[in-house]
Amino acid sequence: MKVGKYEVYDALQYGNSPPRRVEVLLPHDLSADNPRPVVYMNDGNTAFRPGGLSPYSLEAQKLQGVIVVAIYPVNRAHEYLPVKEISGFGWEGGGLRDYAKDLTYLKEFIDRKYPTKPEREFTTIVGSSHGGLASFWTSVVHGDCFGNGVAMSPSFWAGGVLCIQRMDWVKELHSQLVNRLQRPRLWIDWGTTKSWKFHNLFIERNAAKWGREMVKLLQNKYDFEPGVDLFSMADENGEHDELHWCRRLKFALRALDQTSSINR
Repeated sequence: MKVGKYEVYDALQYGNSPPRRVEVLLPHDLSADNPRPVVYMNDGNTAFRPGGLSPYSLEAQKLQGVIVVAIYPVNRAHEYLPVKEISGFGWEGGGLRDYAKDLTYLKEFIDRKYPTKPEREFTTIVGSSHGGLASFWTSVVHGDCFGNGVAMSPSFWAGGVLCIQRMDWVKELHSQLVNRLQRPRLWIDWGTTKSWKFHNLFIERNAAKWGREMVKLLQNKYDFEPGVDLFSMADENGEHDELHWCRRLKFALRALDQTSSINR
């Protein structure tokens, strides 16, 4: 089985980001004559671990034709949220704007270092839970760089109001969402499994509720067209964990045409 090779940067610094670990999985047949799309992944510390995007799952899903860049969080609760929220014993969040901007500099580095397809339509940002909100935000705000955003079980409830249209961070994205030339194609999904587990009973239930609301908002207010620039999935067996997000990733990347270079 040939799934490529890893290159690891233990303390990569780009933009104004603090040094962080970044892991890159390269296709085995990558060459200057055969450039590939790039998939950036938030929560990179789980991307290539059991239950995440392991080489074996890559082979099973036939996704090994893309370059995968796994970005480790430095302060996840701060970096992945656009608003401050109470987490643990204090206020966290609010760092997403800086985190997303820094990702544009990471993209510049990756495009210089490897034979990529640098165009926005071949560049995808993926995340789940808080990381899903971060990927949604990043692709909308920086749609000139990231033409595809994958938000799995995203934390769209961040902001604490009852109507998604009234959330300040959603209002902040208005000018980008109405820009048809720069806005990304989006994938939003959620699970509907009912179980006693906290992450399913509370967190995934909210991911489903607010995921549906966001899809409605994008369709009704911003004229996103299902099957063209907006894709969604309600996973009846989906739970709030890496195993189920990994299973859905193949559907997301195929819907967004990021596996076009791979024999299906």
